[in-house]
Order: sequence, then structure tokens, then C-alpha cells
Amino acid sequence: MLRKYREAGKIAKEALELGVDLVKEDALYEEIADKVEKYIIDSGAKPAFPVNISPNDIAAHYTPYRGDKKKIKRGDVIKIDVGAHIDGYIADTAITVEVGTNRYADMIDSVEKVLKKILREIYPFMPVSEAGKIADKTARQYGYKVIKNLTGHKMDRYILHSGVSVPNYDNGDKTPFEPYCAYAIEPFLTDGVGYVVEEGNSNIYLLKSTEPKELYREFLTLPFAQRWVVDKFGDDSILRNRNIHNYGILKEKGKGIVVQREHTVVILDDYIEITTR
Repeated sequence: MLRKYREAGKIAKEALELGVDLVKEDALYEEIADKVEKYIIDSGAKPAFPVNISPNDIAAHYTPYRGDKKKIKRGDVIKIDVGAHIDGYIADTAITVEVGTNRYADMIDSVEKVLKKILREIYPFMPVSEAGKIADKTARQYGYKVIKNLTGHKMDRYILHSGVSVPNYDNGDKTPFEPYCAYAIEPFLTDGVGYVVEEGNSNIYLLKSTEPKELYREFLTLPFAQRWVVDKFGDDSILRNRNIHNYGILKEKGKGIVVQREHTVVILDDYIEITTR
């Protein structure tokens, strides 16, 4: 198990680095996503979810559709969120890139420091709310708000969000970080109001059951992209099935800029291992 988590983490890290290199002014979102996902596959893993490329006040859940002409613009603050899995053992990692300017360099540096602080403090059986308390306190020290309704998450085999959330503020949740479990730790900072709302189609989907069977055979219980469906089946008409959940794009409620940083950790008996570093 640990070997597979480590290998997935290595591939996800390298895929994220490729994504950073590809995020340039006038680059197509579609080409970035395709190249990053191809790297994951060529490296011997599979994408654990579609590459998220979320600009500015979009905090998460945007991936391009097949034929998308959307381009990176100068001044964009882009969150790149990448997942890879080996035999269902998942690595999830993200970073923020500002394109051609440095207006938000302090915020991007601050979210990096927030994540590092959390990772230094986590220990086995620590209540997840303690990680949230660290995130919130550290973010406020740097002059920013955390996004309270975005969280990290426990990951089980073939399940990206397995029911335990890792908050970014002290919500009182005493659920412990359990040994031999994997968690995505992902603070989000903003200069807005600190909440996100759903707005529009993200082009990311998840099956709510084992139907349609042709999709279940391909994607099992992990999120998938409209692009992948078109590539496999020729069109996306199957996505109208009622057993398919469509994720909404998550936008900062006050239209504030959002930055994100994320690593995957595996909790062991007396320490944690960061698999995506």
C-alpha cells in the first residue's frame, strides 16, 4: 500500500511541475490539461480526477471541455490541482501560479507557509480541527482569510473524498488523523469574504451508482472529465444520465482572488509521510 502511495505521489508531483511549466500567457487550458494527464498515464499511473485549472476568483473545479478555446491571460492567478493513482491509491497535489505579474506574490507565498506550518504540526490521532485551527491562525497572521467551506479530505482506495474532511478553521471536529490512511491537506486563502458558492458547469462528473455500466467500467468511483467521455465514446450525450453528478464551479462569494497549495500525507504509526513533496 505505502509503495503505491509513494509512486502515485511521485508521479503527481512531476505532473504538477509540468503543469506549472505549461501555464503561460495564451496557453490553451485544454492543451495544458491533456498534456498533464498524458504525463500521468505515460508514467504508469492514471488520473485520480481531471486536472483542475482554476483562475482568479474560481477556487476549484474547472477543467476544460473538449474543444475549449479558453486561454491563460496575463495577470491570471491559476490554481493547478493534479491527482494520480496507482491501483486506486491516490495522490492529490496543487499549487498556485501568477502569470506574468506579481501582484499576488505575497498571498501565494503565504499559502505555501500555511501549508508548511500545518504539515509540521500534524501527528497521528491529532483531531482534524487542530489542523484547521493552525490554518486559520496562520492565514490571519499574514493578513488573509481561509475559505471556510473548502476542506482537505481523507482518501480511501478509489475514493477521492471518503467522508472525513480536514477543515481550514477550527470547526470543533475531533475526528483523528488515523494511521495508515491518506489525507489531502489543502489550505485556500483569499482576500475576499472566505466562502465559495457554486456557479456553472465544471465539466467534471462522478457516477452516483454503477450505471451507466460503460462509464463505470472506465472510471469506477473516481471523478472524470467531459473530455475523457468524448474521447472514449465520440460525444458526451451519455452525461445526461440521471445517475451522473456534475460538479459545480466553486467561486469566491466576494469575488476575491483565491490561492491554494496542497500535499498528500500518509499517517504512519508515529510520524507522517508527505508523498507529493
